[in-house]
Formats: sequence, C-alpha cells, structure tokens
Amino acid sequence: MGVNPEKLFSGLDLGKAADFSVLATVGRRKLDKPVAKRRFSYSVRWLQSWDLGTRYTATRPGERSVIGDVKALYEQPALTWTTLAADYTGVGMAVIEQVMAARVKARLHPVCITAGHSISTPDETKDRSWHVPKKELVSTLVVLLENELLKWQAPNTRGALPLIGRFEKELQAFREHVTKSKNVTFGAEQSQHDDIVMAVALCCWLAEHSGGGDAAGIGVPDERDASAIGGAPAGVFASGNGL
Repeated sequence: MGVNPEKLFSGLDLGKAADFSVLATVGRRKLDKPVAKRRFSYSVRWLQSWDLGTRYTATRPGERSVIGDVKALYEQPALTWTTLAADYTGVGMAVIEQVMAARVKARLHPVCITAGHSISTPDETKDRSWHVPKKELVSTLVVLLENELLKWQAPNTRGALPLIGRFEKELQAFREHVTKSKNVTFGAEQSQHDDIVMAVALCCWLAEHSGGGDAAGIGVPDERDASAIGGAPAGVFASGNGL
C-alpha cells in the first residue's frame, strides 16, 4: 500500500484585549475517494491559547509573548516551513509585520476576515493578504464537520488535546445571527468566545484552497443536529436574533 502523508496547516487567531490569541494546527490527508466534493480529511493536531493580556512581542528579556512562542514552535522540525494562516483583522497589519520581523519559519499567509461576499487573493489586494468573508471560513468548517472530515480525540480520552473540550464548547455556542438590517453574522453567543473555532476554520479554509477540491462546492448549510464527535455539533448555525 502507498504512503498517505499528512500535511500540516495552522491558523493563528490574533486576539485583542478581550479576546484570546489561539494557534490551531490540523493535519490533512488525501481521501481514497472524494466525499461531498472534498478530497481531503483533517485531524486536529495542536491547540494553544494565550492568557488575556499576553503581549504580541516581548518588551523585556524572559517575557512570554505570542510571537515568541509561535517562533519557538516553528523551530520544531514537524512545523518548520509549513503553512500558517494569520488573522490580523482586529489587530492590524503591523502585528503581521512583527511576525515577519521575528523570522518565524512558516509559510505565512496573512488573512483579513471581512463581512463581504467575495474572496480577494494576495494578487488582488494592496497589502498582499487574503481578504475572506467570515461566512466562507465558517461554511468550510461546517461542511467538513457535517461530512465527518474533521476529527479529533474526544475530551478525557487518551491522546486528547488539553483544549479540545473548550473547542467543543465553542462549537456548541456558535450561532448564525440575523441583524435588524437583515444582514447575517456568525459568532459565539453573548459572553462566549469563538477564538478556537476561528483558528481551526482559518487553517481548514486555507488547506481547502490549497488543492482541497472544488471550492465552489462549499456553501452555507442549513441547521443540522449531529451529536457525534467530528460531526457538526448541535448549535452550529442555529438561528438567533442579533442587535
């Protein structure tokens, strides 16, 4: 039998003052046969979250920082020069420039998450970054979940990641909201966080747009109720009334 190597993709959700910064890594393997127009399956391999208030870069020797930790992770052979999608939407491109200045050994793809309807590639934007509607990131994640193409070790089982329970809780709290002006937005319920969900969505979206199959086949699905690990959890895309 031939070898089916795993390729790693990571997503860095850079948090603001009230949001956590999160790094997620998924492993991608090619399927023997396409499923729902998808050619790859995914496994969650790494989740890391930084405490609120952690600086992006250190200001004194020995101080922990988000970029310092990311740089150290990418010194490890398994991650060196693998793909990293970094969301700078809330923090600005200057933070991405700090990542570049730190010489992180990653194939860096800056991403600006928008409320629009179309994707702009680095060749089309002034700052050479991806501009991606949030609904595209989320719908990609949901398609993978519903077709059991994104899996992880369940909490409290051997090999489970320490933050996997928090990831599941975030998925349960994730909602589609319709505003008074009839616009559709996506995010966690009030007082909840969706940082891990968005970090995982970032790496899955970029992996799907790096030879992942027919991207046109991804669409925002109807509400589903699947309780199995690796399926779309109840709550994802449940309708709610936003302000």
